[in-house]
Amino acid sequence: MRVPVECPYRGPDGCKFPTRRDETLHAEAARCCRAALGGSHFQMDEPPLCQSLGSEDEVYRFTWKSSFDGDAVVRIGRVGTRSSASWWKSFTRMERHVELVLADWDHLQHAVHHAAFWTQGEGIEASLGLDGATWLFEGRRADEFWCFKRWSPMGPLAELGRVFFELAGPPLSNVQLQLSHDS
Repeated sequence: MRVPVECPYRGPDGCKFPTRRDETLHAEAARCCRAALGGSHFQMDEPPLCQSLGSEDEVYRFTWKSSFDGDAVVRIGRVGTRSSASWWKSFTRMERHVELVLADWDHLQHAVHHAAFWTQGEGIEASLGLDGATWLFEGRRADEFWCFKRWSPMGPLAELGRVFFELAGPPLSNVQLQLSHDS
C-alpha cells in the first residue's frame, strides 16, 4: 500500500492516530498506514514508519509480543549507505541504538527477500496458542508501506525475525524465539 500523501492523522508533531479502538473512525482512517492493522495496532506507542518519510530511505520494524517472555521491538532503518538498529525489550527495560555496517543491511535485505516480505498476505494467521508470540512485521521503502502479523511463524519468516534480533545484538540476539510448531 502507498503511504498517503495527505494522511488525516499526520501532523507536525507526528502521527495522531487514535490509540484506542474507536468504532467511530471515519472513512479517512482508511488512508492511514495504521488502518492496515485494523486501527488496533498492539504497539500504538511506537511511532508509525511514515513519520520518517523523507528522512529515511527504507525502514523495517519487528514487534515481538511473547506470551511469557515480554515484548521487544527492533527497528532498522537506512539513510543512503548508513543503517542503524534501535530496540527495546520490556522485561529488561533496556533500550539500545546500534550502528550497522553495509553487510548487516545486506543480511536484512536477503532475509526480507527470502521471506517474500512485500508479498505476504495481510492480517494474522488463524493459528494462535498460549505458548508462543505474536510477530508484527512492518516495512516502508520510499512511499510504499506493508505490514502483517503472524503467530510464531516458521520457515523464512522465522529466519527474518531471528535476523532482526541478531542485528540488535545482545541481549536480544540471545533470545530463543519460540515457534508454533516447536516441541
